[in-house]
Amino acid sequence: MNLLTFREHHVYQSDACERGLGGYSASGRAWRWEIPTHLQGRAHINLLEFIAAIVGIWIDIIEGAVVPESCILSMGDNTSATGWLKKSNFKETDERQPDQTAKLKCARQLARLQMNAKSMLYSQWFPGAHNHISDSLSRDWHLTMATLIQLLTLRFPEQMPQNFEISPIPTVIESFILETLQHLPVQKPRCKTHKTSGIEIGDDGTSFLPQLESLIARSSKPSTSGNGQFSFPFSRKECERPPSLHELSIPWLREQSTPLSTMWHRPSGLVTGKTRDWIGMATKASSSSNNSEATAMKMPAPNNKRHSQ
Repeated sequence: MNLLTFREHHVYQSDACERGLGGYSASGRAWRWEIPTHLQGRAHINLLEFIAAIVGIWIDIIEGAVVPESCILSMGDNTSATGWLKKSNFKETDERQPDQTAKLKCARQLARLQMNAKSMLYSQWFPGAHNHISDSLSRDWHLTMATLIQLLTLRFPEQMPQNFEISPIPTVIESFILETLQHLPVQKPRCKTHKTSGIEIGDDGTSFLPQLESLIARSSKPSTSGNGQFSFPFSRKECERPPSLHELSIPWLREQSTPLSTMWHRPSGLVTGKTRDWIGMATKASSSSNNSEATAMKMPAPNNKRHSQ
């Protein structure tokens, strides 16, 4: 108990829409996957968000980035998906059996991944207005990877991790998603018109895309450092600056760094000195809201009476 334990932290962001999934990690490993046309309109958006949250973790486990006893933080803007990451029973009222079966299948796969990787999973919700990169990865299928990276770097440099690179998802993950969606029937209410993120639109309402693609075409290797020759016709006030990936994960980091208790029972054998009979207030943070609830945990006072022989 007197030793410090250091664990690796892995932070992920993800998002989903009716046409695709996308996400990235703090290490810069990004991915996006487009749902085949014949499989669109089958899964509820909450299930797609849940799958997207699993994909980023699964990729790093396959690629050997998650060592035993790592701490994994999965962040997203869907309260249901972030809650499902920590639940084992999430049947909703009037939910159809195929949807329930699909959720259980995904939850069990996530549990197997975590147990095999010997890691600890945490989840955290944050507003969708700040989920710029993952939203664009899941929506902007009209953009090439090179163009998308340039736009993200120019538009949201605060959230772009170093070595950001979009790579395909492993085949085993793609097969799992395809199989999951194939067992769901098509439902018309879920067939919605696709909308892009509008990342290429400037302040004047016009698209910066033709100019950017022309510049990329003349460049042998597009720069992703944010210090290249491109300029973007978009102005942002300092108060409108989106939070960085680190800033978004600060609530979780603070929760992990707060000691669970500050008072301890007197060691066995000592008969002098007093100890308090409670250890203070323990704060429990909700995964789907910013509210916190303080709970006093009572501890019984030590019994120092000697028993008669």
